[in-house]
Amino acid sequence: MSVACGHAVPARGLLPALGWACFLGSSWTWVIAIFFPALLLRDYGLWGWVVFAVPNVLGAATMGFVVNDPQKSRRIVARHTAACRWFSDITIAYHVFAVLWVFDHLFGPAGVPAVAAVLILIAVGAQQRSGKGLLIVSCAVTAVSVVAFGFWLTFLNLTPLGTRALAPIRLPVPDLVWLAPAVASGFLLCPYLDLTFHHARQCTDAATGKIAFSLGFGVVFLAMIVFSLSFAGELLPVLADSDRLALPPRWTAVLGGHMCVQVAFTLWVHMRLPRAPLPAAGWVTGIVVVPCGLAVFARLGCFDLLGPLSGGEVVYRCFLIFYGLVFPAYVGLCMIPTWRPVSRRVKVGIWAVAVLTGAPAAYGGFVAGKSEWIIASMIILVAARVVAELMPASADNR
Repeated sequence: MSVACGHAVPARGLLPALGWACFLGSSWTWVIAIFFPALLLRDYGLWGWVVFAVPNVLGAATMGFVVNDPQKSRRIVARHTAACRWFSDITIAYHVFAVLWVFDHLFGPAGVPAVAAVLILIAVGAQQRSGKGLLIVSCAVTAVSVVAFGFWLTFLNLTPLGTRALAPIRLPVPDLVWLAPAVASGFLLCPYLDLTFHHARQCTDAATGKIAFSLGFGVVFLAMIVFSLSFAGELLPVLADSDRLALPPRWTAVLGGHMCVQVAFTLWVHMRLPRAPLPAAGWVTGIVVVPCGLAVFARLGCFDLLGPLSGGEVVYRCFLIFYGLVFPAYVGLCMIPTWRPVSRRVKVGIWAVAVLTGAPAAYGGFVAGKSEWIIASMIILVAARVVAELMPASADNR
């Protein structure tokens, strides 16, 4: 299966590379890139952001070099269609939950209805499969965020980035040693399941794609997560469900404009992609109804006893387990070839066992604040890969 890009011939040249760089950088500016840096700064200080940023930028940019031509991307998507679709659908559900959890705190009672209207427009627009105007929209979204960043730096008035969030630190900084492998594996491996990355790779020739991925993540996306670092301190009371955004209205509008266009764009590009192999009712239930229910329960305090954090943050971090365990495990076990050809069915079985076994440790590390538990989930994944390498050879390696 190919991710239709609307171009008969892959684009080449600097101008298309710049357009696809904006597309890639903005499509990767999720609710992880917007909110997670604030949580890491609170937990570990500035080093938490560094551990988040370095593998994120490098892992995403590297995908454009490892998958170095459109044909290779098409083969990957054809072989792993279902996993790529599930990646997009979980990403959409994650955004729906985060918007309903946080945006009313950020922007007041009008926040959620306004975002709901935007989501409806996105859903309608996503039915249009034409590729015309995609790069124009990408550049416009990037421009809005760059302008917002410039205004925000004016508000900071030369205050060093992130100093509002450096103290107090919730967890021991050495615990980053345990967190770093999971963060690195997630950001190094998850890009290979992202259909928006494959979309860009299939729409550009080898050289143009490499330039687009380099600029998209080394410049555009890096700027977006530095922006997140700069306003992290303002978000912490909001993410703790304890207060609303305490900013003058004009600065709330600056941050709101950036967050809304980035979230809307990410949702839009993922909803334009081929859907998961579910009936329409099941798909809507999975990516809309369930996240909405989780957001309501979180606001009612139903999850407050599941960890030392607010109920909303507990659910937010549970979604991270998909990107720190479930999807990286799939790439590591099912997409990276074994030394000997092993049946795909066997690999998927090993993956399922590894995820079920590692999930409790991942929950303890990502949610319950037991950072050292994360390394147990990583050990399980390494052991699963060893098992896959030791399995008897099979002719079926699809």
